[in-house]
Amino acid sequence: MGSVIHNSNISNKYLNGKIGNNQQDIVLISKRGLFIFEVKNWISSSSLEIKDGYLVGYNKDGEENNSSYPHKIVDQVLDHKNAILDLLIKNGFKAYKSSEGRDGDSRIHSFVTNANENCELSDHGATILDVKDINSKISSYPVVFSSEDVEKIRAIIEKNQLNEKERKHLIFSGDFLDKMKNYDFYLQVINELAKKV
Repeated sequence: MGSVIHNSNISNKYLNGKIGNNQQDIVLISKRGLFIFEVKNWISSSSLEIKDGYLVGYNKDGEENNSSYPHKIVDQVLDHKNAILDLLIKNGFKAYKSSEGRDGDSRIHSFVTNANENCELSDHGATILDVKDINSKISSYPVVFSSEDVEKIRAIIEKNQLNEKERKHLIFSGDFLDKMKNYDFYLQVINELAKKV
């Protein structure tokens, strides 16, 4: 059975060399791997795609709208993966990371996920997933961790959470979740998946 941590916030050295906080929306730790989900809930877009590394939203007429994500989303998901990898390595868990930081442990995966079921994905590449595709995608991975590994990874991540004063991101709980029904639904999907994988 897998474990889920949501709104994780750990220290990280980013690809651009800066040191700061790295917030992961949802982390699923299972025998099939560690999966980091960057949840996007673009209500102003009717379709999304990754274009030149950026997440781009389009309105119903196919025109690019102003909600396009201003940062390279492919770098963001890679930063999430590297933050977790660095943390595991620092805490003695055997994991691999390349010297350039662009490649790493094949048991750790990071995705952009579309939580808005009214928004189509133009690009179903390796980096972006719809909520309806999560179950089949995660279930397709082979078993790579033991139950002990899952517990050890969870303990490392939980032990290294930044305290609330150091947190520079929204806390996904209480009133915030009431306003973010799609995020809450997505979290429920991942929690259910954790029971199976």
